Amino acid sequence: TEPQKPIAPYQVLIAQAHITTVPSVEQADEVISANLDRSLGLAGKFAMQPGIKLVVFPEYWMTGASFGKSVDDFWPKVGIRMDGPHFARLQEFASKVGSFVGGAIFEYDPDWPRRWFNTAFIINPSGDVIHKYRKLQCGDINGLLNNTTPGNVYSEYVERYGEDGLFPVVDTEIGRLATCICYDTNFPELWRSLTLRGAEMIVYPTGEPHNGHRTAWDVAKRAHAAENQIYIASANAGCEAVAPGAPTTFFHRGFSKLIGPD
Repeated sequence: TEPQKPIAPYQVLIAQAHITTVPSVEQADEVISANLDRSLGLAGKFAMQPGIKLVVFPEYWMTGASFGKSVDDFWPKVGIRMDGPHFARLQEFASKVGSFVGGAIFEYDPDWPRRWFNTAFIINPSGDVIHKYRKLQCGDINGLLNNTTPGNVYSEYVERYGEDGLFPVVDTEIGRLATCICYDTNFPELWRSLTLRGAEMIVYPTGEPHNGHRTAWDVAKRAHAAENQIYIASANAGCEAVAPGAPTTFFHRGFSKLIGPD
């Protein structure tokens, strides 16, 4: 490939947001709006600093992880649409702070009826979506998370988006960026594939309930960074509640971090 221009030093803002889970269709707009108010308010205090060029939010922080919900009645109404009003707030935020913004959402795409995806994204400082990755390896909690992975619909997925849709990497003025999500950490081939496609920074939204207590996961992130000589921006949730007004659960997540090649 062509040699890259030197990248000026910049800072990454990792927003370890609290999550309230959407308990019902009727409360979806209220809960998603509250999650956005909280997280964008937190990040907005720091994201305006001129050194910040990338803001990373956790996995599913807009909706929470609602287990065992219908693909007919729940997810088409609760899943985040990338052409919808809630996602538009993220695009407006990126434009306002003049930064790239990454994270992961539980996405509903009407082009795939009766399916929903765990989707990572990157928005550029103009507010445009420049990158979308749908989680390849999903811990489905014994079927309670009934989302679709590209592997579930492999032939049709590759026909629509090509193999680049499975391992997307985007070239930007702050480096070549890619994304992985949570359980993807257990599959080093994925990280290597993204590196071989030129990735220099992996935006890694995650929702790990065990935080630093599952040592292998923590070590794996550092191993991926060292083996592939990449940076990893890992954003986990801070804590969560199962419904508005509910107490914080025992899943005190945390341990967000930025990991360098060393």
